[in-house]
Amino acid sequence: MSVARIAKGLIAAIALTTAACACSDTTSTIDAVQAQSEEQTRLLQGKENVFVGYEKEVLDLLARPHLGDALTSQTIQAAEFVEIVYTGVGYLLTVRHPSLPTDRMVLDSPLVHGAEAGLEHGLGFVVFIEDHEMTLECFALADVLPSDIRERQVVITTSK
Repeated sequence: MSVARIAKGLIAAIALTTAACACSDTTSTIDAVQAQSEEQTRLLQGKENVFVGYEKEVLDLLARPHLGDALTSQTIQAAEFVEIVYTGVGYLLTVRHPSLPTDRMVLDSPLVHGAEAGLEHGLGFVVFIEDHEMTLECFALADVLPSDIRERQVVITTSK
């Protein structure tokens, strides 16, 4: 089961718990997050080259050492879009490519940091690969992730 599908299940579980508690503020937040995921999925469906500039940089840093130049480039340029799931504090962007490995890989080194003017603490990233799918997780470090983060200018740096 992909990371994005697990996140979607967790969001649904939170929504059910929230509904049971009748917490209207949290319910509206979850509804907004789900709507954002659905809208972004609709916009990206059938689109090639779904990764934005900073996401490509992140994949170069995290995936290239494990997948090699050719497969990383093929995945960035021609992978099939599967889905994007917004979590409220980040998003999971999943693509499929037949040459990606089937065995699970978690790629989190080197530590990749994203800086954006509207975020005090920045962004973190992890890449998950399994069953010919790659999921890029982007998450805010102690900030609320702006809904338009993928359109913003994010500067990528690394730490060893």
